[in-house]
Order: sequence, then structure tokens, then C-alpha cells
Amino acid sequence: MVTVIGMMTFVIVLLYKYNCMWLLIGYMMFASTSLLGFLGGHIWYVAIQIYSLPVDKMTYFLVLWNFAAVGILSIFYGKGVPKFVSQGYLICTSVILAWHLSFFDDVMAWSLLFMLAIYDLCAVLTPCGPLKALVNLMSRENAPEMPGLLYEADLPPEALKNSIRLGLGDFIFYSVMVAKAAEYSFTTFAACMLVILAGLGGTLILLSVFHHALPALPISIFLGIFFYIVTRFLIQPWVEAILLTPYYV
Repeated sequence: MVTVIGMMTFVIVLLYKYNCMWLLIGYMMFASTSLLGFLGGHIWYVAIQIYSLPVDKMTYFLVLWNFAAVGILSIFYGKGVPKFVSQGYLICTSVILAWHLSFFDDVMAWSLLFMLAIYDLCAVLTPCGPLKALVNLMSRENAPEMPGLLYEADLPPEALKNSIRLGLGDFIFYSVMVAKAAEYSFTTFAACMLVILAGLGGTLILLSVFHHALPALPISIFLGIFFYIVTRFLIQPWVEAILLTPYYV
């Protein structure tokens, strides 16, 4: 899977470099439509089954169609659409994909997260890394926008164009890690969530120091894996043993 992600990243960089924007935007729209429509519909179907919601087929497909259509328009058209709507749909896209990836077994999921953190490190920091090349291309003057890939921070209109941006892939794999940690216990869930936020904060501090694009996955993922192992196999058994031991005053 990491190999496929790497190959697709190179393809996206080549399409962007040679200004094949119609093909690139078409691919992004197809991917977003599939995520919001088909995979999002699967989540809604599961929710209907679990909570026994009285929804007929016509209502199901009508709501699903409107949800996907509004999402595509807000992400790729955006004119007249409040920015928080576009940001919300980008987060929905990430959550939908992360929910499906969380069904991987533990070994595959944690191995995938570890390998993706290493790939992200190489892809952004090495001279021939595809993500480094993509960032350089997008930083050029009058470079075309590429919606659907980046989550941008809110800044005033007079601020610089190069605002803080977080790739949707980072959102997705943060969510996968939290989902896998939550499958074991609330303790591991809380530990992973907190260290992901701490790792993201550390990345932002390094960003302010080095003033160039940095990978957002490695610090958070490596810290998350480390604290998941420590919490699951050391801290939680110790806490449970302490709680089961009677105290005499």
C-alpha cells in the first residue's frame, strides 16, 4: 500500500508539473465523489442498521446525493461557499477513509502507520522526494491551486499566501491511529490522541524555526506508537493492578 501511495504521489507531481490540471482535478473530483458518495453511504447504511433508523431507499439516496454534490461543489468550486463548509467536508472525507482503513488488523494497521511515517520523512526532506517537489511547484508565483489535497488555516485576507497547510493524508492517518488505539481501551486512546497533538505542536515549532515544509506524520506517529506500546503493556496493567490492591488506612 505504501508503494501504491508513493507511485500515485509521483503521478500527481508529474501531472501538476506539466500543467495537466484538467486531468488532475478530474481525478481528485472522482476520488472525492467516491469517498463522499459510496464510502460515506456505507457509513450511513451501517448507522441506519445499528440505530434502526426509519429511512426508506428514496430518502437514503436523496440525502446521499445531496451530501456528495454539496461536498464536491464546496471543495472544488468554493465561490460563495463559507470556508468552514469546505473545511468541514475535507475533514469528513478524511474521517470516512480513516474509518474504513481502521478495519485493518492490528499488525497491518500499525505497520502501515510506521512505514508511512518513514515514507513521509523521505518524501518531504530528501532532495528527490515527490512531496518536496510538489511543495516547491505549488510555492511558485502564479502556481495553480490544487483543491482537495490540503487543509489550510484561516488567515486574514492581507496575510501571505503561504499559510499553514496540512495534507489530508495526515488527517487520515492520525484518525487511523486514534481509531486503532480506541479499540483496546480509553487509556490508549487518550494517550495516542494527546501525543498526536503534542507531535503536531512540535512540528509547528520546527516549522517556525526552519521556515520550509516539514512532514507532519513522523513525530506524531512515532510518539503515538511508542506511547501506545508503553500504555498498553506497562502503564495500564500497572494501574489495574494498583486499583485491584486493597488499601488499609
